[in-house]
Amino acid sequence: MAKDGRTVSERRTSRRRPVIWRGTLCVGSFSFECRINDISLTGARLRLDLPLKRGAEVMLTTPHGESLPAVVSYHKDGTLAVSFTVTPEEMCHRLGERASHILGLDAELVEG
Repeated sequence: MAKDGRTVSERRTSRRRPVIWRGTLCVGSFSFECRINDISLTGARLRLDLPLKRGAEVMLTTPHGESLPAVVSYHKDGTLAVSFTVTPEEMCHRLGERASHILGLDAELVEG
């Protein structure tokens, strides 16, 4: 439960989908292999044993070739969460058919 009294799932604005994807996380001129554990229109949870500072700007590349700009929002014990810096609508556009077909996501699921 968060300080505002809501659970994490109540604060989410888009549906999170579990995946097991290999990805690449770029930080500046450095690239690191990672495992994408779940993804939504607003962020992703990764497995990466690299302690990155909260707020660090990164680029997450999926195994399908999409490059998704993000910032680090959480890191603990090899789990890293990122928040995408593009709108959910732009994420749908970037993910293309995967947004609805593989992930079961579409712009209609986005609140706001």
